[in-house]
Amino acid sequence: MLKFLPAFLCEPLKKSENLQKIFTNTGWLVFEHAFNMGVGLLVSILVARYLGPEKYGILRYAVSVIAFMSIFIYLGLSGLVVRGIVRKPEDKDNILGTTFSLKLAGAFFSFLVVLGVALYVYDYSESEFWVLLIISLSLFASPFETIDYWFQSQVQSKYTVYAKSSAFIVGAALKVLFVFIGASVVAIAAANTLQVVVASMLLVLMYRYKGFSIFQWKVRISKAKELLSESWILILSGFLAMINLKVDQIMLRWMVDATEVGLYSVAVNFSEVWYFIPTAITMSVYPRLIELKKTQPSVYNKRLQQVFDVLFAMSFLVAVAMTFVAGHLIPSLYGEAYTKSSSILVIHVWAGIFMFMRAMFSKWVFIEDALFFSLISQGGGALVNVLINLVLIPRLGGQGAAVATLFSYAASSYFFLFFYPKTRPLAVQMSKSFLLPLRLIMYRNKVWEQ
Repeated sequence: MLKFLPAFLCEPLKKSENLQKIFTNTGWLVFEHAFNMGVGLLVSILVARYLGPEKYGILRYAVSVIAFMSIFIYLGLSGLVVRGIVRKPEDKDNILGTTFSLKLAGAFFSFLVVLGVALYVYDYSESEFWVLLIISLSLFASPFETIDYWFQSQVQSKYTVYAKSSAFIVGAALKVLFVFIGASVVAIAAANTLQVVVASMLLVLMYRYKGFSIFQWKVRISKAKELLSESWILILSGFLAMINLKVDQIMLRWMVDATEVGLYSVAVNFSEVWYFIPTAITMSVYPRLIELKKTQPSVYNKRLQQVFDVLFAMSFLVAVAMTFVAGHLIPSLYGEAYTKSSSILVIHVWAGIFMFMRAMFSKWVFIEDALFFSLISQGGGALVNVLINLVLIPRLGGQGAAVATLFSYAASSYFFLFFYPKTRPLAVQMSKSFLLPLRLIMYRNKVWEQ
């Protein structure tokens, strides 16, 4: 891969084994998500056109509800587990086994809550009931994401890519098949769930391929207490973060209708499809930043600024591109029924700049032991989101929800950082990234003067 890069990028990579690992790992993650993005976009277009805004809204609403409840499976353990394995690799089986058990308990709790809500709100004869119930079954496959944490800690995400991409192909093929045979929205929901189940099974096989077994994992009460003593903040923070991410679609469903959810979801698909980029980058640099923080603090701060610069540049380019093409892109792909989605996308896509920054901030709080501020910032952002939604959704529908998302992401991922002394330097680094074009011009002029 290095031979295809410019010399100024190639030389540092050749000299540093750590940079090579990070670059390769990021490459695999980008490949996975880029592949999924391309195929997934085509499948989503096919499904959305086939179902129409109302039924597509029912499907996306169910996915949002399950994503909302999955916080009780996630439990804020991702960063803690990766950090724990990096620091104490000999404790791997205890960490992974205990994490899996906690997640499995969270899956049962989440499923029971969703089942209770479905029974209370819907009738058995309604498709919304069955779509919600079938997609909720995917909750039981989510604990196997624990294996992915181990691959992250080893900077070997290509094995996760193998598993998830293969499962994605299975799910995409089923959805296409169901569309062509004229299946119901319930059948398409079943394809969603099967995709998650297949991914979990393949993760187990990949872990086995590396010479390990999930049957070697051990459950330790003391380890569970240790993890939960740190993660309770992250559970609340994740719950509030999920409000930021998914409450707009849930509120649109109850304050307007399923059709508005369908229109909004199409815009969100194009806006959020790029969020794999910051995830891939930060997952890859995270283990290295943990080491640099302890051994080379000055290099650590330099690398942190570089990551923010890269994230801003990518998010800004995406936002500008989507703003210019949205008006023609969505109607031509999804049909005239989704024309309103274009104006929603033009607003929502700019929230991505702050979401890109948040990806690095979310890792930084683990490194700097600033977990409590993550809770505060997410809580503030969630409050901003809900309040603006309450005001704007009745007046503007999906466009109002997009405005709420933009302001809430900006508040939680940037502006609130100025109010806490420990995060203020990070806010300054983000501000420098926002000035990246000006910094590059100044740097170019300085070079020319020399």
